[in-house]
Amino acid sequence: MTTVISDQIKNFTHVNIRGNESNINITIKKKQYEDKSFWLDITVITKLSNGSILTNHNFNDLSNPFLDMEHVKKGELYNGEIIACNSLTEKMVEYILMDDKDLSKYTGRTTPMDYRINLLSGILLLWD
Repeated sequence: MTTVISDQIKNFTHVNIRGNESNINITIKKKQYEDKSFWLDITVITKLSNGSILTNHNFNDLSNPFLDMEHVKKGELYNGEIIACNSLTEKMVEYILMDDKDLSKYTGRTTPMDYRINLLSGILLLWD
């Protein structure tokens, strides 16, 4: 049996370098499995500027914030990713869920919007 320990949602608007806007909804569920292990189930729904939802079929839309990240297309972050819950992934989630003002204290010269996209992209490299 799987138990959902927490369920967090973050919505934000992303404007890419081309000036195209998309709306992103992130759902992060921390789950505990029967073996007492903890996992993060992360789903990202991206609404493109034309109103459609990002899939493999419209990945090349210019308002796609993941457009230049081919591994995102292959990993299908929009279908959900399950990653191990540990101190690193919990810190990544903490930063993803921060508001832009707070996140900007940690992003250097990268905008909070782009930093968050990079974190989400990195999550795909950690799938289990």
